[in-house]
Amino acid sequence: KWLKMILEIAKEIEQIAEVKDILTSNKFWELLVGIKLGHKVLSEQAAHDAVDSKGNYYEYKVSKTFSWNFQDISGNVLNKYLKDKAIILAVVDKQRFEVVKSYSAEPRAVVARLREKLSEKTQKFAEQGKELRRLQVSLSKGDLIKIGALEILGEDF
Repeated sequence: KWLKMILEIAKEIEQIAEVKDILTSNKFWELLVGIKLGHKVLSEQAAHDAVDSKGNYYEYKVSKTFSWNFQDISGNVLNKYLKDKAIILAVVDKQRFEVVKSYSAEPRAVVARLREKLSEKTQKFAEQGKELRRLQVSLSKGDLIKIGALEILGEDF
């Protein structure tokens, strides 16, 4: 009974917001951030997460902590980020259903930091005689200063 209600409500949200698969991954949280920023969240797992009214694209990263995961960051993916107007890093409280903080960062700075961290990780693995199998790194709270991220939505969000 509850599951059926949840699925029906999810279907309604998808129709209103024109977003598919709202219950998968962080799509629901991306939608909440997008609404506050005035962005349209894009449905498909394509090149970008959201677009504004001027046609500028955005990448969203959502986390429960101040640590944002960037997975499978090949050269192509990193170059795709450079086409975004900004990379939005949001912290959410999934128990209280709220966005706690949100930051905007310039893609060039984010990509440079991701490449730096990936290089460090690759070197560390090589020194241990291991092969890096997954191109994955995280940006942390300390990285916000390094990438020049600006807080755009705070506690009153």
